Amino acid sequence: MNTYIYSGPTTGLTLRGEKGAKTEVMLFPGKQVQLPDIKEVKTLIALKRLTLVVPSAAPAPAPKAPAAEAAAAVDGPVETGAPSGAAATAKKGA
Repeated sequence: MNTYIYSGPTTGLTLRGEKGAKTEVMLFPGKQVQLPDIKEVKTLIALKRLTLVVPSAAPAPAPKAPAAEAAAAVDGPVETGAPSGAAATAKKGA
């Protein structure tokens, strides 16, 4: 089955399946619908009432680490403003 966008008046379409089974499909303007490759669908395509929807390419994968984490990994730990190490010891002794 292919996916189409319908452009025409609201209408019903009877699909005849295997062993004579019938299925009613409602077609609404501007809406997507999946339809089999049958004579009635080909007629609606020829009348420009159905437009084939081309599947889009898969989106690019997201980066594994956010930019801030990546920068911290390269540049070292991020300073928080709290004294640490020798600077903290010097302030306690003062």
